[in-house]
Amino acid sequence: MADSEALTIEELIATLEHVDVSELASDIRPNVRVELKRMKRNISGVLRFIAHAVAPSAPENLELHSAILEVRSECLRINGTISKILLLQALWPKPEKWIAYTASASAQYAQMAEAMHRICLIAAPTQTQALASAL
Repeated sequence: MADSEALTIEELIATLEHVDVSELASDIRPNVRVELKRMKRNISGVLRFIAHAVAPSAPENLELHSAILEVRSECLRINGTISKILLLQALWPKPEKWIAYTASASAQYAQMAEAMHRICLIAAPTQTQALASAL
């Protein structure tokens, strides 16, 4: 994700990086790290997008506000899980110590993507398919 803030859904979609979820289940530490870092960049982009583009209009739309809160919550959970995985990888080279957390990060990322899908359905329905493909 670039340092510039994604202010439109199109800009967000353009900056998202594909995350190969199957690599998260790998026992090859560098492959897992690459995907985790992509997830972190995507999460940062999503948080910037909802903070600058969607959140200002949310108070008058309860459904949108609820989806934003869910995305924020999931992003925070994923960031915490990713930090835990990276720490465990640094401390224990064997994947059995951190592999369960990668499955959790993958599931959390899917939940965040689903909540972003709901935001897109409300805020930019014509871009829903593109967002789903990018995440």
